Amino acid sequence: LCISFLCNMLPTVVRRDDGSAMALGASGGRKILASVFQLVSFVLDYGMDLDAAVHCARIDVSGNEDVGVMAHMAKEIIGAVVERYPTARVFPNGVSPNLFACPQVVMRGADGALSGAVFVASPHAAALAA
Repeated sequence: LCISFLCNMLPTVVRRDDGSAMALGASGGRKILASVFQLVSFVLDYGMDLDAAVHCARIDVSGNEDVGVMAHMAKEIIGAVVERYPTARVFPNGVSPNLFACPQVVMRGADGALSGAVFVASPHAAALAA
Protein backbone atom coordinates (compact mmCIF):
# COMPACT_ATOMS: atom_id res chain seq x y z
CA LEU A 1 0.00 0.00 0.00
CA CYS A 2 1.47 3.30 -1.08
CA ILE A 3 -0.02 6.42 0.43
CA SER A 4 1.15 9.83 -0.64
CA PHE A 5 0.03 13.10 0.81
CA LEU A 6 -0.32 16.36 -1.02
CA CYS A 7 1.12 19.36 0.78
CA ASN A 8 0.88 22.43 -1.40
CA MET A 9 1.99 25.73 0.06
CA LEU A 10 2.93 29.01 -1.49
CA PRO A 11 3.69 31.57 1.21
CA THR A 12 4.53 34.68 -0.76
CA VAL A 13 6.12 37.99 0.20
CA VAL A 14 6.21 40.92 -2.20
CA ARG A 15 8.42 43.91 -1.40
CA ARG A 16 8.32 47.10 -3.40
CA ASP A 17 10.87 49.86 -3.85
CA ASP A 18 8.58 52.35 -2.05
CA GLY A 19 8.86 50.32 1.20
CA SER A 20 5.45 48.71 0.94
CA ALA A 21 5.16 44.96 1.36
CA MET A 22 2.51 42.30 1.00
CA ALA A 23 2.42 38.78 2.44
CA LEU A 24 -0.13 36.23 1.34
CA GLY A 25 -0.97 32.58 1.18
CA ALA A 26 -4.01 30.36 0.90
CA SER A 27 -5.54 27.07 1.85
CA GLY A 28 -6.84 24.92 -0.97
CA GLY A 29 -4.36 22.33 -2.19
CA ARG A 30 -3.78 22.45 -5.93
CA LYS A 31 -5.85 25.62 -6.21
CA ILE A 32 -3.40 27.75 -4.21
CA LEU A 33 -1.00 28.74 -7.01
CA ALA A 34 -3.65 30.27 -9.28
CA SER A 35 -5.21 32.12 -6.36
CA VAL A 36 -1.99 33.66 -5.05
CA PHE A 37 -0.79 34.55 -8.55
CA GLN A 38 -4.06 36.31 -9.39
CA LEU A 39 -4.16 38.26 -6.12
CA VAL A 40 -0.60 39.49 -6.62
CA SER A 41 -1.53 40.52 -10.17
CA PHE A 42 -4.72 42.28 -9.02
CA VAL A 43 -2.71 44.40 -6.57
CA LEU A 44 0.48 45.01 -8.57
CA ASP A 45 -0.76 45.06 -12.16
CA TYR A 46 -4.24 46.51 -11.66
CA GLY A 47 -3.66 48.71 -8.60
CA MET A 48 -6.47 47.15 -6.55
CA ASP A 49 -6.54 47.53 -2.80
CA LEU A 50 -6.77 44.33 -0.78
CA ASP A 51 -10.54 44.52 -0.34
CA ALA A 52 -11.12 44.82 -4.08
CA ALA A 53 -8.59 42.07 -4.81
CA VAL A 54 -10.17 39.45 -2.53
CA HIS A 55 -13.64 40.30 -3.86
CA CYS A 56 -12.55 40.06 -7.50
CA ALA A 57 -13.65 36.93 -9.35
CA ARG A 58 -10.91 34.42 -10.11
CA ILE A 59 -10.27 31.63 -12.57
CA ASP A 60 -8.89 28.31 -11.35
CA VAL A 61 -6.60 26.23 -13.53
CA SER A 62 -5.28 23.57 -11.19
CA GLY A 63 -2.91 21.85 -13.56
CA ASN A 64 -5.40 19.64 -15.33
CA GLU A 65 -7.98 20.26 -18.02
CA ASP A 66 -10.57 21.50 -15.55
CA VAL A 67 -11.10 25.25 -15.61
CA GLY A 68 -13.29 26.83 -12.96
CA VAL A 69 -14.66 30.35 -13.13
CA MET A 70 -16.26 32.23 -10.24
CA ALA A 71 -19.90 32.96 -10.99
CA HIS A 72 -19.60 36.70 -10.31
CA MET A 73 -17.04 37.18 -13.08
CA ALA A 74 -18.16 39.48 -15.91
CA LYS A 75 -20.34 37.58 -18.38
CA GLU A 76 -18.17 38.53 -21.38
CA ILE A 77 -15.10 37.08 -19.65
CA ILE A 78 -16.97 33.90 -18.75
CA GLY A 79 -18.03 33.62 -22.40
CA ALA A 80 -14.44 34.04 -23.61
CA VAL A 81 -13.15 31.42 -21.16
CA VAL A 82 -15.86 28.91 -22.13
CA GLU A 83 -15.19 29.55 -25.82
CA ARG A 84 -11.48 28.80 -25.31
CA TYR A 85 -12.05 25.94 -22.82
CA PRO A 86 -15.41 24.30 -23.65
CA THR A 87 -15.29 22.13 -20.51
CA ALA A 88 -14.91 25.17 -18.23
CA ARG A 89 -17.49 25.35 -15.48
CA VAL A 90 -18.91 28.31 -13.59
CA PHE A 91 -19.08 27.83 -9.83
CA PRO A 92 -20.59 29.82 -6.96
CA ASN A 93 -18.33 31.72 -4.60
CA GLY A 94 -17.94 29.37 -1.62
CA VAL A 95 -15.60 27.16 0.38
CA SER A 96 -17.35 23.80 0.26
CA PRO A 97 -16.83 21.93 -1.88
CA ASN A 98 -13.30 23.22 -2.38
CA LEU A 99 -13.65 24.90 -5.78
CA PHE A 100 -11.25 27.80 -5.25
CA ALA A 101 -8.43 28.46 -2.79
CA CYS A 102 -9.13 30.59 0.28
CA PRO A 103 -6.43 33.29 0.35
CA GLN A 104 -5.38 35.54 3.21
CA VAL A 105 -3.30 38.65 2.63
CA VAL A 106 -1.75 41.42 4.71
CA MET A 107 -0.08 44.59 3.48
CA ARG A 108 2.07 47.36 4.86
CA GLY A 109 1.71 50.49 2.76
CA ALA A 110 4.55 52.84 1.91
CA ASP A 111 3.23 55.09 4.70
CA GLY A 112 3.39 52.23 7.23
CA ALA A 113 -0.39 51.72 7.31
CA LEU A 114 -1.43 48.09 7.77
CA SER A 115 -4.34 46.35 6.06
CA GLY A 116 -5.50 42.80 5.57
CA ALA A 117 -8.16 40.81 3.79
CA VAL A 118 -9.34 37.24 3.38
CA PHE A 119 -11.44 35.34 0.84
CA VAL A 120 -14.94 36.60 1.58
CA ALA A 121 -16.56 33.16 1.67
CA SER A 122 -13.92 31.82 4.07
CA PRO A 123 -14.61 31.22 7.77
CA HIS A 124 -11.59 33.48 8.37
CA ALA A 125 -13.61 36.39 6.96
CA ALA A 126 -16.23 35.98 9.69
CA ALA A 127 -13.49 36.03 12.33
CA LEU A 128 -11.96 39.24 10.94
CA ALA A 129 -15.35 40.93 10.67
CA ALA A 130 -16.18 40.23 14.33
